[in-house]
Amino acid sequence: MRTLVTDPLIPGPLWTALAVGGFAVLAAYLFVKPPRVPAVRRTAIGILLAAGLAGILALLLNPTWEELDKSRLARPALGVLVDTSGSMDTPDCDRATRLRAAADLAARLRDQLGSEFDVRMWRFDTDLRALSAEELGTLRPEGVATDVASSVRSALGSGLGEEAALVVLSDGIHNVADTARDLDEVARTARAMAVPIFTRTFGADAALEDLSVELATPDDVAFVGREVPIRVLVRHTGLVQGSADVTLQAGDKVLGERRAEFHGQEPGRVEFPVKQDAPGLYRYVVKVAPLPQETVRANNERVFYLRAIDTPIRVLVLEGKPYWDFKFLLRNLAEDPGISVTGAVRIKDGRVVLREFGRVEKEAGTDQPPQEKATILEGGASFLASYDALKQYQVIVLGRDAQAFLPANNTENLCRWIGEWGGALVCARGRPLLSMPEKLDAVMPVRWKGIAETRFRVQLSPEGEFMGWFPNVAALMPSLATGAQVTAVKPLATIVARAETQGALEGMAAVTYQPYGSGRVVVVEGSGLWRWALLTTGGGPHGETYGRFWNSLLRWLAASADFLPGETASLRPTQSVYTTLDRVVMQLMVREDPEASPDSTPLIVVRSAADAKEVGRVAAVPRGNAPGVFRATVGPLPIGPYVAELIRRGQSRKVACAFDVQAPVQEQLDLRARPGLMKRLAEQSGGEALSESPARQIRTVYLEQWQDRHPEQFRRTPAWDRLGFLLTLAAVMGAAWVVRRRGGLV
Repeated sequence: MRTLVTDPLIPGPLWTALAVGGFAVLAAYLFVKPPRVPAVRRTAIGILLAAGLAGILALLLNPTWEELDKSRLARPALGVLVDTSGSMDTPDCDRATRLRAAADLAARLRDQLGSEFDVRMWRFDTDLRALSAEELGTLRPEGVATDVASSVRSALGSGLGEEAALVVLSDGIHNVADTARDLDEVARTARAMAVPIFTRTFGADAALEDLSVELATPDDVAFVGREVPIRVLVRHTGLVQGSADVTLQAGDKVLGERRAEFHGQEPGRVEFPVKQDAPGLYRYVVKVAPLPQETVRANNERVFYLRAIDTPIRVLVLEGKPYWDFKFLLRNLAEDPGISVTGAVRIKDGRVVLREFGRVEKEAGTDQPPQEKATILEGGASFLASYDALKQYQVIVLGRDAQAFLPANNTENLCRWIGEWGGALVCARGRPLLSMPEKLDAVMPVRWKGIAETRFRVQLSPEGEFMGWFPNVAALMPSLATGAQVTAVKPLATIVARAETQGALEGMAAVTYQPYGSGRVVVVEGSGLWRWALLTTGGGPHGETYGRFWNSLLRWLAASADFLPGETASLRPTQSVYTTLDRVVMQLMVREDPEASPDSTPLIVVRSAADAKEVGRVAAVPRGNAPGVFRATVGPLPIGPYVAELIRRGQSRKVACAFDVQAPVQEQLDLRARPGLMKRLAEQSGGEALSESPARQIRTVYLEQWQDRHPEQFRRTPAWDRLGFLLTLAAVMGAAWVVRRRGGLV
C-alpha cells in the first residue's frame, strides 16, 4: 500500500507566504486594470496560470510516495489454538456449544487471513496437538482439564518463528496448578519473542446443581480398640436448602448411614465413629447420594484412611503445684488405653512427685483401673536435664508455675525437642511461667500480660469447628478463669477458640495452635477445665466433652507429627487423593534406627490395593540438606486405590502408606468463563482480546507492531522525480504562454 506524504523543501511559513503572494499577484494580473481580452480567453489564462503556480508550490512541498518494502516483510505465521476440554461442551453461545463457536471462528480466521499469514491450527486441553481444517467440524470436547499456559508454551516452541502471532480460542478455564504464575510467565515469553497473543473468550457464568462430600481430615490415627469420628461435610452448589443421605463403606460393606441437612451457604455435617482392633492401615469410603439432575458424580465420594496403632502416645504432664486441673487431667489420660501418661508435680522446692501409670490386663467382667507407681524425686528438675530423656515423649503438657522444671538448660532442651525432634507442647492453663524466658517465648503462639482474675466461656472459631478438638457444645460448658490476657497472636498461629464474656477479654484467643520447626505448640487459656470433667458423672448430654477434648487434641498432635509413636521411619503421601493427571509425591523420613543398615538405599514399591499388582518401583532421593528426609515420585497412575511400602535392608517393621487416584472433575464442576484471565494473557503478551472484527484486528495490530520493530521498512520516492509530472507541468506553463501570446498579452 502506497501513501503520498509531503517533505517541504522550504520552511512552512515561507511556503505559505509564497502561496498567498503568488495567488494575489495572479489575481491582480487578471482583474486589476485588465486589458481588452475576451472573457473565455481570460478564464483559460487564469486556469492555466493557477495550475502552473499550484504545480510549483506542490514541488516545493516535495510530495513523496511512501510504500512498504515488501522485500523485508516475510509471510508471518499465525497459530490458532482451539480449546477442546470438557467445559467447552457447555451450550451457552447462542444455543451452540463453546467448542462449536470456537471452531467456527477458527475456520473464518483461516479463510480471511490465509493469503497474508501462514495459518497453523492446534487443539489443546492438557497438551497441544495439531489440527487440520477437515477436523474442525468433528471436534469433541474430551479433555479432562485445561492447561492454557503449557499449550501456549508448546505453540511458541513449535517453530513459528519470531515473525508470528497466536490466537487462543477458549473459555479461559485454566485449572492446573500454579495458574497465575504460569500464565504470566508464558505471556512474558511471548512478548520477548515478539509474538502477540490474541484471545477470544467463549461462554458466561454457567450455573449447575451439585452435591459434593468433603472430609474434615482425609486420614487419622487411632489406638486399637478406640473409636475416632470421621467428620463429613456435605457441600451444595445451586441449592438453598435440603438434605442428602450419606453412607460409610469399608469395601462392599455399608457400615452406617446418616442424613445431612444443609441451609443457606452452610454445609451439612455428619459423623461416623469407626474403630479397629488390630494395628494397620484401613480404607473407608464416604458417599453422598447424588441429585437426580447431577451430571458429575465423581465428587460424591471421598476416601478416608485410618491408621490404627498399638503403641500408646507417651505424655508427660508437669505441674508447679497440686491443682485440681492436674488431678483430673492425669486421671482422664490414665484411663485412656491409647495414652501412656507420666505426671510430675512439685510439692515443695527441690521435691517432685513422679506418678507413672501402666496398663493391666482386664479380666472378664471386671474394670481394672490403671496401675500407678509414685516416686519422690529430690531435685526434681534433673530428670529433664537430658535431651535424650525428652525423646521418649510425644507430648508434654505444662500447667502453671512450671519454672521449677525449666531452668535455662531444661528450657533449651525443651525448645530443641519441639523444633528438631518434632515434639508437641501443650500449655494447659495459659501462661506456664510468670516470667517467660526468651527462648520459650519464641515458641509460644501468643504473648500475655497480667490482669485481675476474669472468667470466660469458650466459643469455637470456624477453624476450631473444622479441627474438631471440642464438641460444638463448648460454649455451654462451665466457664474458665484466667489471670493473664493475650495481648498478641503471632502471624503463624491459628485461633481454635475465642473467649466469650462481657469485658476486656471478649474475643480474646482462648485456644491457639502454632507449628514450630518440626513440632507444634498449643495454648489453652484459663483454669477450671476440670469442672468439665464433673459432667461425666452426672450423665448429662455433655458428659464426654472433657475426655473427648483431651483425647482429640492428643490424637491430633500425634497424627500431625512426622513420626507416630514407636515409628523410626515414616512414609506419607503429600495428599490422600490424586488425579490421573498428577504425579504421586511421597515423603520418607528416617530416624536413627539400630535395626536399619546406615548404608541402605530407601526403595519405595507401589502396588494396586485391588489386586496387589506392582505398578511402580522408585528410589527415594534425599530432599535438600535435611538428614533423613527423602522424596519419591511415581505416576501418573490409573484410577484406583494404591499402597506404597518402604523396602530397606535390615528393616523389621512395615512402613507403608496408602492413597487413591481418581478422575479429575474440576473441568465439569466449575464452568464459569474467565474473560479477565484471557484478557490479561493477551495484554501482557502485546496482543488484544478480539472484538467483532477479529481478522481486521489481528491484521492491524500485527502490522503496527511489525512496523514498530522495523523502523526503516518503507521505500520513499519523490513525486517530482517522475518524468510524467514534470512534462505535464511544462505543458501547462507552455499552454498558458501560447494563450497569452495569441491574446496579445506577450
